[in-house]
Amino acid sequence: KRRPPYRAKNGFFDSPEELLRVRGVTPALYYGHDGMPGLRDVFSVYSRSPNIHLRYAPAAVLQALLGVDADTAADLVAQRDTDDTGFKQQVLAQLADPHLIDLANQADEEPRTVLLEGRADTQVQRNQSSVAAVVDLTAESAEGARVIRWLDRAPWTGAFTPGSAAAQG
Repeated sequence: KRRPPYRAKNGFFDSPEELLRVRGVTPALYYGHDGMPGLRDVFSVYSRSPNIHLRYAPAAVLQALLGVDADTAADLVAQRDTDDTGFKQQVLAQLADPHLIDLANQADEEPRTVLLEGRADTQVQRNQSSVAAVVDLTAESAEGARVIRWLDRAPWTGAFTPGSAAAQG
């Protein structure tokens, strides 16, 4: 009997980058290409809920859900900021899959896990910096907020940048 070279984790992902270790997930699929968002823009490893929070979904999520272009998704986000109820009705009407409609309809609560970003914009380019943190706002163990992940030099730019020729391989 052959033994595998490593043991499968068989658990939740700890970071979005772990998707790159899944067979079949290419850098192009993970980072996005040709105007399409990547998996890193659409999925979260920090929520254990399958619900889709339309009220807080970034444009990339709306683009993937509805099959629209980036400009249309950005317009929907702008509409959401001015007319939340009309936005939700419009998006639900455009969703074709009844399972997605159910997942989007159930997510009216406030998010418990958020991405916080901070940026220092100074006059000198080399002094500019940004950080980000994924924070659980309801952590009982921390009696309040708990930092799940801290990212120096955010936004993270790995070996490939979104949409680059190298990312499409």
